[in-house]
Amino acid sequence: MRRVVFPLLLLPCLVAGCSMGGDSPDEGLAFGGGHDDVAPPGPDDVAEALYFDGAQCHMVFRNLSDPAAEVFFIWNLGVNGVLQEEPYPTNGRANLFAIFAPSPADAVHHVDGQDQFDHYHIVDAAPEQGGHYDGTWDVFLVFPGPNFDAATYKTVKDVGKMNKQIRDGILGPILKTTEAGFDPLVLNAEIFDECDD
Repeated sequence: MRRVVFPLLLLPCLVAGCSMGGDSPDEGLAFGGGHDDVAPPGPDDVAEALYFDGAQCHMVFRNLSDPAAEVFFIWNLGVNGVLQEEPYPTNGRANLFAIFAPSPADAVHHVDGQDQFDHYHIVDAAPEQGGHYDGTWDVFLVFPGPNFDAATYKTVKDVGKMNKQIRDGILGPILKTTEAGFDPLVLNAEIFDECDD
């Protein structure tokens, strides 16, 4: 059976803008490892673009058509894409930020018929970093802030620039998934390629 989460609190947040506060995760966590042993996407997998330290790479969600695939709100995260028994959040895990703002076409996470939920991803860890990268992420949400203008918005591709847009009010505060009406989200999705400019 598919696990579906529908956050009722998210809809007013998207319409009116979020003003809920949240602690900002650490910026400079040291993670790493290798992705040479991660298989590229197969026919039932999907590659999802993300940015790390200004460069683009891709994470992979496995077995999307399997009956055991998990759906988080509208997003199919595949089999074992959601780690339900893991504590959320932690200080020792890598972070993935879902930015609900315009992004380049090759980086937007889009679900057909759900344009209002388009977003892109920034992570604070990647395999080439060295250290503790394992493909497991605490997920945080970032919505437009009071100074956001879709016509002039510039996509940011690293955590430092994201935090600057937050300070400037272009983006709103970093929210835990639970602060936006979702269940906790610890995501399992490995980066399978090099992060390149």
